[in-house]
Amino acid sequence: MRRIGTAALAAALLTAGCSFPSSGTTTTTLPPTTTTTTVPALATEDQVGAMDAVQALLDAWAAGDFPAVRAVSPDAEHDLLGLHVAWSGGLGVLAAEYRTTGAALVGGDVVVSYRATLDLGTAGEWTYEGSLVAVQTAGGWQVPWTSTVLHPALDEGDTLALARTWPERAAILGNRGITLVTDRAVKTIGVVPGRVDDEEALLAALEEYAGVPAATVLREIGRPAVQPDWFVPVGWMPLVDYLAVQSQLEAVPGLAMRDDTARLPPADPFADHVLGTTGPITADLLDELGEPYRAGDVVGLTGLERELERTLAGHPSFEVQRVNQFGRVVEVLHTVDGVAATPVRTTLSADAQLAAEAALADVEHPAALVAVDVETGSIRAIASRPLDGFNRAALGLYPPGSTSKVVTAYGVLTAGYEAGTGVPCPASVEIGGREFTNAGDADRGEVTLARALAVSCNTTFASLAAEVLGGQGLADAAANFGYGSGYGLAIDIAVPSYPAPAGDADTAAAGIGQGAVQVTPLHQATIAAAVAAGEWKPPLLLESEIPGAPLPLDPGAAAALGEMMRLVVTDGTGTAADVAGEEVHGKTGSAEWSETEPTHAWFIGYWDGLGFTVVVESGGAGGSAAAPIAAAFVEALAG
Repeated sequence: MRRIGTAALAAALLTAGCSFPSSGTTTTTLPPTTTTTTVPALATEDQVGAMDAVQALLDAWAAGDFPAVRAVSPDAEHDLLGLHVAWSGGLGVLAAEYRTTGAALVGGDVVVSYRATLDLGTAGEWTYEGSLVAVQTAGGWQVPWTSTVLHPALDEGDTLALARTWPERAAILGNRGITLVTDRAVKTIGVVPGRVDDEEALLAALEEYAGVPAATVLREIGRPAVQPDWFVPVGWMPLVDYLAVQSQLEAVPGLAMRDDTARLPPADPFADHVLGTTGPITADLLDELGEPYRAGDVVGLTGLERELERTLAGHPSFEVQRVNQFGRVVEVLHTVDGVAATPVRTTLSADAQLAAEAALADVEHPAALVAVDVETGSIRAIASRPLDGFNRAALGLYPPGSTSKVVTAYGVLTAGYEAGTGVPCPASVEIGGREFTNAGDADRGEVTLARALAVSCNTTFASLAAEVLGGQGLADAAANFGYGSGYGLAIDIAVPSYPAPAGDADTAAAGIGQGAVQVTPLHQATIAAAVAAGEWKPPLLLESEIPGAPLPLDPGAAAALGEMMRLVVTDGTGTAADVAGEEVHGKTGSAEWSETEPTHAWFIGYWDGLGFTVVVESGGAGGSAAAPIAAAFVEALAG
């Protein structure tokens, strides 16, 4: 917007029919009984002078040019800087433009009208009409300073404030629309120091019934300046958990409880690494997110809460408020509607996730469990341990060990072998100058291909990889199970890799899941699901995600491989995963990764429409460390 020039202004006023002195004479005959009152007109030069003075004042104010303000308004407040900072800061003004629109005599005063347009950043533009009185002095036109320079509605002592209100944060949902994360009722537990009779008994009760460590309590009530009658928060509990121990806690002198809410999943833990957490915005996130976020806002810090922050948070509404000298809002001058937060629908199953958490509850080593839907690839459960560690299920890269024999077996089956084809399983074999041995140096002689998978014969599958498939053939078999396909999720994931091995020794190693092969637990679950479905599907985490193209498997090979994986559980290395009355298919694995540490323990399998995987870092043998966890997962769901 620009200020209207003097010549243009005069033309505009003439066009609008304003009264000016004329060189011509017009005679009007009136009835003798009619009396007229002549309204004094403002001369053109006076209109221009008054409007120029008001325009100069407003432009100087917008620019923070206080000497220029005082040049037009000598009686302006002494602390113009402080007033300007309060005005611009209170509204978040990024820019202000003013345009005078006219001048007239009103009750003997020269009143200049104007239109203001303030850029309030995320709150948009605020346009309003106002007017100021201009006075002609010996030194020229001046504008007496009043609070209406800031806004026409302001009285003395009033200020302007831009209030911002976030909508209620939306829920994270599971499949079938079940609410997973939302605001839930909790009890904040506090200590009133002056009411404590027995500190030792209080600490013991908090530890036993609320899980609050004594060190935490002592730290909080021991802070400087804590007063005897203060309510000092030391922890909180979901209301459902609190009700079970309410009588025990309320009986302890010095304890007090307050009703509150917290954003929580249905259980603790529950897909913590994936769903994520919320909390006060950090400096880094404030820089990254920008407007309309401010210090003190609660935002997503990790997981889906972080990745889908703007969807879950929505957009705030704004009010321009007139606030009196006592801090009371006396008028709302302008409103900007916000945007409601949108729930995020995940593919997670509450039942499957609870079963996964329960199955990992007593695992002492770092571990992960993932389950995907066989028909769609949708992730139904994903859990990692420890809870204060990283998301091993999606970001952990490990050698797959003998679970990769599923890939090798598929390649051999498509090359013409059958489940009943006889293959040698010696105690050791040398391939490409490298020796490969079986667990326990077992020599099983001639066995069927199905039996070799059931007992996880290293020498058999190393030989088949090198002699039947070759490096490229093995890599091609792996490509059928999604290696190299690429897929993305709403959370960070690592990329599995199965590079084509060079040379017989590397090919043999890859054939038993060693060498350069790296895989995530998430991808392992899709491999197991592919055998059940007869095609590999990229995983999905959000219902809004567009499914990727499936990779069909050879129907005969997939069916035979499924029967071979059933034999692993009924009469092979995976018997610890066998669940009475349930048809579990699977494959164990013990992946070497260190010359001094135990192997990573694996189990991949499928059951009742779910493909799943379990990994236990440095857990040892997959049959003894991972398979029982898989069984616990199935049992919890089969219930």
